[in-house]
Amino acid sequence: MQVICGPIVRRTTTNSSSIWIEMDSDCMVQVTAVPILGPVSPGRPRGWKPSNKNSPALYTVKVGGRFFALLPLEGLEPGWVYRYSLDGIQTDGKREAWHRDLARRRERWEGAMLPIDISRSSIGDRAPSLRTFPATGTSDVRIAFGSCRKADGGVSGPNAKGADILSLYGLHLAKQDRLTEWPHLLLLLGDQIYADDVDRGVAAARWKVPGRRWLAPLDAPDALQRRDPKKYPTYAGSQGFHCSVFEDFALAYVTSFSPANIAKVLANLPTFMIFDDHDITDDWNISGSWLEQMMQSEWWVDAVTDGLVAYWMYQGWGNPLPSDGVRDQRISILAGAALTGRDALEDLRFWFRSHLTPGSADYYYKIELSPPVLVLDTRHDRAFAIRRVGEHRNENDEILGAKQWSWLKSNLDREGPVILAMGVPFLQFLCADWMMLRLARNPLFNNQDDMEAYLRDIDVDQWAAFPASFLRLAQAMVGRGPFVVLSGDVHYSYGVYGRYTLPQKHCGGHNPLILHAVSSPLRNQWPDNHSNDPEMCESIGLAGGSVKDIIEQAESQAKQLCRPQGTEISWVRAFFPEAAPIFQDERQAGKKSRWTRFNNIAVLSVARDQKSVKAQWLGAPPTGVGVLRELGSLASGPGAFIR
Repeated sequence: MQVICGPIVRRTTTNSSSIWIEMDSDCMVQVTAVPILGPVSPGRPRGWKPSNKNSPALYTVKVGGRFFALLPLEGLEPGWVYRYSLDGIQTDGKREAWHRDLARRRERWEGAMLPIDISRSSIGDRAPSLRTFPATGTSDVRIAFGSCRKADGGVSGPNAKGADILSLYGLHLAKQDRLTEWPHLLLLLGDQIYADDVDRGVAAARWKVPGRRWLAPLDAPDALQRRDPKKYPTYAGSQGFHCSVFEDFALAYVTSFSPANIAKVLANLPTFMIFDDHDITDDWNISGSWLEQMMQSEWWVDAVTDGLVAYWMYQGWGNPLPSDGVRDQRISILAGAALTGRDALEDLRFWFRSHLTPGSADYYYKIELSPPVLVLDTRHDRAFAIRRVGEHRNENDEILGAKQWSWLKSNLDREGPVILAMGVPFLQFLCADWMMLRLARNPLFNNQDDMEAYLRDIDVDQWAAFPASFLRLAQAMVGRGPFVVLSGDVHYSYGVYGRYTLPQKHCGGHNPLILHAVSSPLRNQWPDNHSNDPEMCESIGLAGGSVKDIIEQAESQAKQLCRPQGTEISWVRAFFPEAAPIFQDERQAGKKSRWTRFNNIAVLSVARDQKSVKAQWLGAPPTGVGVLRELGSLASGPGAFIR
């Protein structure tokens, strides 16, 4: 029995955790957790340690000829570090009675179990380990997060993607104290793989597979593709290769998760994930016309279906269950297949193919930490309004579906901070958000194919590109919080801290405090000659004036902002804080910039009393690898992060 991918520590709470693994053959597996380090436990005798814990012994589940297991550990102690090991027995598809009757046949079972080697995944010890979440109020809480990691980053030349920060983070953790410095969890906020730009080894292995399907690009409306065939490629994906079947996606995940230092991070830190577009395809669900265009192609429907099956097996299955997880059919399919030994791929394909449209499946979830982390699905669960003939978007399009909105609203009312995690940013820079709020779904522009192609080309699908949703969340935050918003996607990082300045007399409540931290990319850095600059709008006149003019005009129209009707959404963004100059400017020594293009990972720290917060960004120096340094940080004052 050999490990293909993993182990990965997945959903974790104060008293439970789970281990995900992919094996090379059908087997029954079990994980054993041994406590090695933990906090002082009030009421316990000196030197007390919790007891060892075993997961149930479970069959692997076969999907597309691959074998997976998710092993739950229950009854763990809060804040304790457990070293874990894996044992198993090959079953070769057989489901015999003595396999299932472990209590009656205990001696035979224990004699048949063999250790599975996972030592390569340890950090500074002979086996990997996990740590449960601390009990409420007993510890600061630390969350590492990032997004956009291209496995095949390149090493030189104009298209080099820079150092792999997640790999360097594995080396970084080895030098830190487990209890006082390690984060309690890792949150990967999208683009864990690039299905449209995969590792060269993946493409080489899958390029000439019999029956290979070559997908037509969806990055422009059909009418524009017919009009300008030279501008748009014949086939989707880098060099014409795009993941199109489950095995393509699966190999991309294994390639992404398996490098030595990456494997060590994932095997020792509780890891939570959510998709963004490149996990399926670039611009996935960017607009109503994109969805319609995709659904009209049988090959694309199959590709998105298999991409979602792969997402579920490598990412979604290990997250906390969605809101209605008790009756989740995806879980039932896997459980049934594990008991029978048959391949679950076709049953999963049928389910996901019938749940491709927004609102038909739940992927959002809550991480049971204190404060809780609400992980939003801002990519699949979009609601597209009915469009007029010739339109690609509608001003009433929503970035969250009705069910998810209801779930989110029900979780906002609590004492202390609320952490929202999402793939795409809620706030960017004032100019960019203003332009998106005003233009992204304006019918005057969206009747034109070339405008839609341009918006897809520059990836206009953050919160501000959904004005109705932007206003809805902005208003829902009033009178609540404070809020931490974590996101990625945009391939540059920045931090925003401060209160809304919406007039209280019009909004019926105090202005909420917000820390918005964006970490992107982990590895997909702009080349040195990249001309895009998120601050370029500072010098551009908009609507006959500068950014300052926009703010002044917005203030003069503030009385409109909170009325149910007649709201001019484009002015709302002016009442949010702007990004802070916290990054060392790589172009001008000694100066601070409001953003960085360097590959980076960020760490959010929330104080034990939950009244102070800090975000810190770590990256590699431009001329060296192997060491992470601080690129910038943003923090509240002591005791200042309050409602």
